[in-house]
Amino acid sequence: MEDKYGADGFIFRQRINLVISKIIPVYKMDYLYLVKHSSLVGELGTFGSPQETFEAMEAEEQITGLLKTNNYIELTGYDLQDTIYEWKELKLEPFDRRLTLDYAAFYDALELCEDSLLN
Repeated sequence: MEDKYGADGFIFRQRINLVISKIIPVYKMDYLYLVKHSSLVGELGTFGSPQETFEAMEAEEQITGLLKTNNYIELTGYDLQDTIYEWKELKLEPFDRRLTLDYAAFYDALELCEDSLLN
């Protein structure tokens, strides 16, 4: 999405962070909004969801439509934090209190993919 230039050197930036699993047909999206002034080095931003501008809503609609036609399912907040296994059932060394869907689908915690697929 294009940057928006306002009065007195202000710049508004918005981005969509799209992550698609290489393990199962799921994806997640987050939205990033930044305000910057041309005379300052840093930016003030917020990250998360839901989309907060019409441009982001339209982009999200296009992305979601394309992925749904290819049978991908969007995972959101509560879905991502669902526990899918208890460690005692997996017979693996635990690296956290529980294995969430987010960690299993997007970080290959169960080592289901070859290393070359994750790069």
